[in-house]
Amino acid sequence: MANSHLKALMSKNWILWKRNLCCSILEIVIPVLFMFLFGVFRNVDPVETIESRSYYDGKEYVGMYNRTAELALQILSSKCQQENQGGRVGLAPAGNDYVDAVMNRLGDTFEYITFDDEEEMENYVTDNDYSL
Repeated sequence: MANSHLKALMSKNWILWKRNLCCSILEIVIPVLFMFLFGVFRNVDPVETIESRSYYDGKEYVGMYNRTAELALQILSSKCQQENQGGRVGLAPAGNDYVDAVMNRLGDTFEYITFDDEEEMENYVTDNDYSL
């Protein structure tokens, strides 16, 4: 059954192709000409290699004067100083410039715990002995 449908479709397409012979030939020739033209343009203008340049100086953002950071610290201070909230802040990774800047900004207002990496912090928080 499927074979007869395929034959009918193929014969129909052949008839349409023969009826519009000029258009059918142009459907093949025009894309080939464009490919040739693009190839010529590509070879006429040589490839120019540009050295990559990085504007990243390797330093992380340390400034705590960002309005969003200040707002976050205000919310943190109001939440952590509420009754039964624990009042501890976890920071990771220890030794990071940004973490050090946050610790300096927090000062003696909060009790904070530093972790070597995020995995250590996750293990601490998900431990069975963890409680506020």
